[in-house]
Amino acid sequence: MYGFVDDGLYREADFDANGEPFINVTFGEAKLGHRKYVDINKDKVIDNKDRVVIGDPIPDFYGSLSNNLTYKNFDLNIYLQWSYGNDVYNANRILWTSNLKFRRNFSTEVINRWRADNNEKENQYATFRSIHDVTQKLTSKYIEDGSFIRLKTIQLGYSLPD
Repeated sequence: MYGFVDDGLYREADFDANGEPFINVTFGEAKLGHRKYVDINKDKVIDNKDRVVIGDPIPDFYGSLSNNLTYKNFDLNIYLQWSYGNDVYNANRILWTSNLKFRRNFSTEVINRWRADNNEKENQYATFRSIHDVTQKLTSKYIEDGSFIRLKTIQLGYSLPD
């Protein structure tokens, strides 16, 4: 996965005395409460040259385990599956936390939004935006660990005597 490294939100310290940002953003706006990205190449401009590898969808390890156990007339079959070391891009989280115009049910994460009177929060200010505004850039904010272990099957049986 290739995209921008999230650096929290723009704070007052990111602007000079005239209110101009120290870093130029070639997409979107640099305003208080907006998402901020890391200037990877240190050229004071956030553009496509600042994109890096932010995740890997390929697992380091994956596999499964099946076991059959018997005791007298009972038998038990268990099947487990796992994956470890992969990343996933949680697009649902984008929709649930971005205040899109057509969405009505939001994550409780939106309660904790940045506001001018409460500016220590890490969730972007509340605004209604289009889906294009939200999904146009892949960012590390929505990359999550995709490792799992799953009980796929459990089967208990009993054999009737002849």
